[in-house]
Amino acid sequence: MPDDDRPGAVIDLGDFNYANYIQQYSGFAKVERCYFIAQRAPKLAAVAFNDMVETLKSLKSTTIYKEYVSTLAPQLEIDYEIDTAWVQASDKEAHHRYEKLDRELNLAKTNLNKEAIRAGHIALGDYYIERGEFNSAVKCYMRAREFCKTAALECALFTRVVKAQSLAGTHSAAASHAARVERAAETLPKSVARNSFLAATNAVAALHSSSYRQAARHFANVRLPAQETGDNDNNNNNNNNNSSGADPWLPPSVQASDVALGGVLCGLASLERSAIRSRLLEGEAFGALLAAASHLSLRALLQDYISSRYSSLFERLEQLRPRLELDIHLSKSADALLQSIRRKALTQYASPYSTIDLTRMATSFNTPLAELERELAALIADNLIAARIDSHNKRLIQSRQDERTDTFSSVLSTGDRYAAQTRDMLWRVSLAQAGMVVGRDTSTRSLSPSNRDRPRKHRPN
Repeated sequence: MPDDDRPGAVIDLGDFNYANYIQQYSGFAKVERCYFIAQRAPKLAAVAFNDMVETLKSLKSTTIYKEYVSTLAPQLEIDYEIDTAWVQASDKEAHHRYEKLDRELNLAKTNLNKEAIRAGHIALGDYYIERGEFNSAVKCYMRAREFCKTAALECALFTRVVKAQSLAGTHSAAASHAARVERAAETLPKSVARNSFLAATNAVAALHSSSYRQAARHFANVRLPAQETGDNDNNNNNNNNNSSGADPWLPPSVQASDVALGGVLCGLASLERSAIRSRLLEGEAFGALLAAASHLSLRALLQDYISSRYSSLFERLEQLRPRLELDIHLSKSADALLQSIRRKALTQYASPYSTIDLTRMATSFNTPLAELERELAALIADNLIAARIDSHNKRLIQSRQDERTDTFSSVLSTGDRYAAQTRDMLWRVSLAQAGMVVGRDTSTRSLSPSNRDRPRKHRPN
């Protein structure tokens, strides 16, 4: 289910291209995005609703079809009646298929055929995936676990569980089972596709829990197959829905452009400049993701940040805001991410200087002077900048300590450490001379020169 806790929010679309955006997705991922966009963008509500209905009728999930249509149609004041003929036909076909799968599973249980039982539970889980009943699919998959006798079977099973939970929107549970996939795959050959799938799953879960640094690191570990390193605008398939035994490259709820956008924003908000340069801008693997999202100009965004072109940076970020607000993963974190990037940029701009002209700084950030003063005051209050604002002369004056005093204090502390080390050394020498040093072998004490030469004292009788 999409995260629609703000259904009344109205978004300024700007130059957002809905057609190019939505064609990247297919299946339930497209349905969720259409449902989300229809609720948040009134100008796109009608076309998003029609795309949602069309996609749902190409699937076999009558439950989601009835739920979403009955929710959106009155809300959007769209005159649409549920296609009961299609619902009844689809339910009848699904019921026949369910009975067939259930008979096969019961027959396998009667014959005590463990491999057939495992396959039967998985087939039922796949059936529930097609019907859009993702939680029921997870239950069926987990019933097959005890019949997975090899690491490869267990890894494939938990991968199915992760995909189902990703579609259901339970991203923390998906990350938990992704860890089980990783443990099951320890004895298997290395798989770049599997590692990419797990990294993207963990990144989405970290993003939803507002762990932006962790999300950025996971996003940076995502890899793409060679055929997807070009512009991915018109590519609807990323091996998420393959029917073969190959590992998927990405969870079904995200595309390459989503990974690139999430990685860039989380990286700018949480990583150091050197890590942004090495892992995102110059990283070979993440470079393929940036190429897959070339229409978003994310590489130029990173270059603006590295080169301290803050005016251009925030102009590009504002152009991306409609895309962020209409994304089911980034919408809740959009404001927090953009605010973190701005505060971080202000802090870095101020760090090298002892005195800053606020007028020039306002020009660099393309922001009104009064608003800049308020932002700097908030940073000072949060102890992110050690400075004071001279509102009369429009200066930001850093509060720096006296370097002479710092040097004198450092010399005194160094002298104290040297005196303590010298005193300890003299104590050790004195103890050794007195024969009071205890070694590993206590018999060596009687052989030491200090003990051999010292006359023994006899107790009086």
